[in-house]
Amino acid sequence: MAFRNSTRLDTVRLMHALARSMAGWPLDALTVWVRYARGAAYSGTCYLGDGRIFVNLGRHLDYPYRLGTHIARTQSTADGWSKPIWTLDLADPEQLAVFIFRHECYHWLLQRARRNGRQKESMCDRFAARYLVEAYGCPVRDEHGRPASRAAWDFQDTDAFVATARRPRRTHKRGAQTAPGTDRARSQTPGKAGPQAHSPALEANATVGQVGSTPAEANNPVTAANKAAAAGYSLPAVGKAASMPGGSPPVAADGQMLLFPDAG
Repeated sequence: MAFRNSTRLDTVRLMHALARSMAGWPLDALTVWVRYARGAAYSGTCYLGDGRIFVNLGRHLDYPYRLGTHIARTQSTADGWSKPIWTLDLADPEQLAVFIFRHECYHWLLQRARRNGRQKESMCDRFAARYLVEAYGCPVRDEHGRPASRAAWDFQDTDAFVATARRPRRTHKRGAQTAPGTDRARSQTPGKAGPQAHSPALEANATVGQVGSTPAEANNPVTAANKAAAAGYSLPAVGKAASMPGGSPPVAADGQMLLFPDAG
């Protein structure tokens, strides 16, 4: 998995946080880029054809941030049905990045498991929310702002649904062709404007640089290289290419590109 960070968040710390969040799952062939959003509060996109995930963090969010999600059960109404927006309280931009990353990774796992990826936004949210609750203790609130019980929203075994994604993938036979448009398929969580609660689209604020390092450290290739080496990862030199151990194909990289082991 290749990782790039162009925000003021500490690159190595953020890389570790994302890798830990998907421990045990195959992340091979994924390229992840954490960057600032152009206008929306947050957003995320997964290009299923070539395994690119973009995590876009807004610059001007205030933390703790109340993130709107679709983890609640669908409710029947006189006119049909509705799904209330339940919120997840996030303490900092790192937690927002982890939520976005987990959400988009579930789209990737759905494809690997050969599951129908349509109408799976709620499952993606639950997959992401479960980790945030377990790893960071983030509180979940219902549409009235009251604490919500775990049983009220965590009622699906999202891991089991994509369990076959853990199996090694078969290689394509020589001459095999992919379906037209496969490389353009993507899952996208559109961003929302404003600091209010937002549903899973996915974007961090002026205090973003306070997490783990100064802006200069976060964007300095030498500093990042030293940290990466201490952590056991490789950071390619600017303008050069790097490859994973074992003779994997080289991955183009710049001073902010890190390569780290498959979490699986």
